[in-house]
Amino acid sequence: MDPQELKQGIAELYDESSGVWEDIWGDHMHHGFYNPDDQVSGSGSDHRAAQIRMMQEALRFAGISGLNFE
Repeated sequence: MDPQELKQGIAELYDESSGVWEDIWGDHMHHGFYNPDDQVSGSGSDHRAAQIRMMQEALRFAGISGLNFE
C-alpha cells in the first residue's frame, strides 16, 4: 500500500467512525495522559507529548516493553 492509499484509508476510517466517537466522547476525540504536576500550555507539542505518554502508560499497564514512540 502506498502512502497516499494509507492516508486515504485513515481519512475514510475517521469519516465513517467520527459520529460514534463523538457520541461517546463528545467533540474532542484525541486524548492524552497529562501529569497533574505539569504546566500544560495548550501548545501542539504539549498535546503530542501527552499522547505519547498515554501510549507508554497503556503499554506499561499491559506489561509490554521495548517500544519507543519518541
